[in-house]
Amino acid sequence: MNLDTVLKEMEQASNEDNIKLADHSIKDSPSVVDFRNKVKRLALDCHFSRVNAVRVATAASEICHKMISTCDSFNASLSFSRITENWGIKLEFHSAVGALPSMNYDYIFDSFSIETASNHSHTVMAFKHFPDLSFNPQDNTEFQRNKLNQLSQQELMRELQLSLERTKEADVAKGDFLANMSHEIRTPMNAIIGLSELVLKTQLTSKQHDYIGKINSAGRALLGIINDILDISKIEAGKMEMENIPFQLDRVFDDLCTIITLKAQEKGIEVIFSTPPELPKSLVGDPLRLGQILTNLCNNAIKFTEQGEIIVKITHCEQLNDKVKLKFEVKDTGIGLKPDQIQKLFSAFSQADTSTTRKYGGTGLGLSICQNLVHLMNGDIWVESVYQQGSSFIFTAEFGVLDNEIENQQERIYNWKKLKGMKALIVDDNKSARDINKELLHSYTLDISTAIDGFDAIDKVKKAIAEDRPYELVLMDWQMPEMNGIKASEIIKTLDCSPKIILMTAYGREEVVVQAAEAKIDGFLVKPVGASALLDTVMEVMGKAVVVDSAGQKNETELLFESFALVRGAPVLLVEDNEVNQIIAVELLESVGLNVEVANNGKEGVDKALDGEYALILMDLQMPVMDGLEAARVLREQPTHQDIPIIAMTANAMQQDRERCAEAGMNDHIAKPIDTSELYSKLLKWIDPSFKDDNFECSPTQQSDEVDKESALPELHGINTEEGLSRVNEDRALYTKLLISFSKNNQTTFSDLKTSWQDKDCAQGEITAHTLKGASASLGAHRLSQVAFTFEQAFKQQAKDILPEEWNELSSALQQVLESIALIDTQTDASPIVSQEFDLEQVKALSEEIREQLELGEFEEESIASLVAMLQGQVAAGEIERLNEAIEIYDSDEALECLDKILSSI
Repeated sequence: MNLDTVLKEMEQASNEDNIKLADHSIKDSPSVVDFRNKVKRLALDCHFSRVNAVRVATAASEICHKMISTCDSFNASLSFSRITENWGIKLEFHSAVGALPSMNYDYIFDSFSIETASNHSHTVMAFKHFPDLSFNPQDNTEFQRNKLNQLSQQELMRELQLSLERTKEADVAKGDFLANMSHEIRTPMNAIIGLSELVLKTQLTSKQHDYIGKINSAGRALLGIINDILDISKIEAGKMEMENIPFQLDRVFDDLCTIITLKAQEKGIEVIFSTPPELPKSLVGDPLRLGQILTNLCNNAIKFTEQGEIIVKITHCEQLNDKVKLKFEVKDTGIGLKPDQIQKLFSAFSQADTSTTRKYGGTGLGLSICQNLVHLMNGDIWVESVYQQGSSFIFTAEFGVLDNEIENQQERIYNWKKLKGMKALIVDDNKSARDINKELLHSYTLDISTAIDGFDAIDKVKKAIAEDRPYELVLMDWQMPEMNGIKASEIIKTLDCSPKIILMTAYGREEVVVQAAEAKIDGFLVKPVGASALLDTVMEVMGKAVVVDSAGQKNETELLFESFALVRGAPVLLVEDNEVNQIIAVELLESVGLNVEVANNGKEGVDKALDGEYALILMDLQMPVMDGLEAARVLREQPTHQDIPIIAMTANAMQQDRERCAEAGMNDHIAKPIDTSELYSKLLKWIDPSFKDDNFECSPTQQSDEVDKESALPELHGINTEEGLSRVNEDRALYTKLLISFSKNNQTTFSDLKTSWQDKDCAQGEITAHTLKGASASLGAHRLSQVAFTFEQAFKQQAKDILPEEWNELSSALQQVLESIALIDTQTDASPIVSQEFDLEQVKALSEEIREQLELGEFEEESIASLVAMLQGQVAAGEIERLNEAIEIYDSDEALECLDKILSSI
């Protein structure tokens, strides 16, 4: 309908055809909301559908916002009006001045028009017919007028309350999702980080130690990414917590180097560390969060830099008694930023512009997290940038300084004096690298010169020899134009009075190391080089320091062992259902001299805790039979167990999980994957020294470095045995036992799940599927684990149906694994049992010894094997087989029963 027709029909309408209900003054956003609510309420009362009522109200709101953007205020009115013989709702908006933006709402209203008068005032009219053409508004006029006038702040507050409730529900749903994500991801990561920690404690070659160390660092980097996701929830809830623990600044930069070097190499970008030697290295703070900030800023710098360099620089800001404020700068030669981009850079979920998002990816989340973390460190963060030339992200942070830092500083000064006056040459085609290394070595009181490439270096070395002032040391970059560092070093080594040479490269590839050795190069450093690493290597090459060998690793283990001297032999109860986690936790606890007992679920943990006396309980949360929270509540109800320390161990690391643990009466919380430093610090914090057992015999765990020469396991369809073995530190005998135990424990699992489904026992079904999922994943049975996860979710969500093909898939996957395990010939794996001459008295004596061991839950396999050998031919083969089966699954009660039956028969 065009404007002329509408205006003509409005002029013909009598007063009875237009009944005004309410006027409203629009001057700000709250008044727009109030008017919108009136429109929506009126439309609903006039039998509009909820969808159409919302659409009309939303259109009214949009018109108001467009008009108020051009003037300070205007009037809006609501009326019942009759056009073309049919009644409807009419909205009129009257503005005195201003240029209205273009508006078109014909797709919502039956009539829509804009009229501009000669004095530049505007009238916007929108009309919508009643959905029920027989509806007569005249009977409802006074009622509607009163009702519209009563819509006030009270109405707004009610709707606001509803909105807040919906927001809270959404937050709870998000929290549950993040908690589930945390649990599912952290569980396998516990094996990656935990087992690599254990391997690092063994005697390794330098290359193996380097590889495993990098795996461990990469695992922790992945953990940092997961933490980034979880940090958003913590920041929004205002519950972000910072640790305050001792750490070494050099270690943070070593981890940073491991994480970022490969990415930089792939793009041909050089990363340079500038860490002045006078900086304090032994600090107190949160090393994980500091590393998180630096990693995020460096990754961004690499992402947005196509060529050039990235410099990570630290300077001493100010000393505050026992605290120090440091300034960190990450400078790149990348695309830079415009001033308007800088303004919104630290906002969550935003980046510089949409084109950047499309080209480089990312959500813009990292910088927002960095800003919050820096503020928690009592610092500030900002950016200095020139568009198309590069950016510098700078932040300050406050740390405590350890008491031994002064002593360490004096030791460093003493070492520097050993180098005083030594003539050295720095060779690097990168000016920034030359300048930073020159400044660093000059601070060590060396006599420093520089060369820009290999040819320049050779000329300067020759000249120095001719002047009878030869260089003692050359720091040689590897990758330089025309002549690389190795070629230049080969030539220099042919000269008389040739200096010591240290090759520096960002490419730590094995072939480079081999070529360096063939060129008789004296030392090797991987860029970016920190001050401590450079000093150590220089002193080592110049014969002024003792090289630290693998014994240093042993000494570190022994020092950790000694720190537990006050609580040596203290009994600790580990309540954990996952076998891989049990292995890791038991070895970590026993390696520091604690007496560990294991319970496989919450119910068993409660029983053991009530029967025994423990210094501390480590409690997993998600377990079958009884979960950790319920177990803690049961123990806290007992007067005798209200003070025993209970520490939660869980892959759910959300703040609400910590709160649930505290509500259940737990004292502390350790997130999985287990961080050994966090575990040990909390053990020392909570174990009472009165539990020390002077009679407990133990020593630091020293694992054998012998290579397992046993033949590989047979191919097991459905099981990745290589991965499964890696989870138990390549212990083939233990892995075989775990496989056999899995087989014995899951013969009826399929029927158990069927029964739970038929009985609608979703809780039991979820536990059974969860246990199957975790156990199969630990063994490397991925297909079965994935299918079990599907069933776990179905039970958890109480699905209406599970399709027949899904049951078939579960049956097939489980049967394949069980059949594969059945192929293992345990007799050929075990040492052959040699029959011995039967001696009844000796059998009885050995049996009594084994009985005592079994009653304590201990399994001495050599003693049992000897007994079995003595019994060959004296008792039924089935009885011996039953005893062996009980021993294989560590069932002490069953083993005792078998032993009694065997002895009674002879």
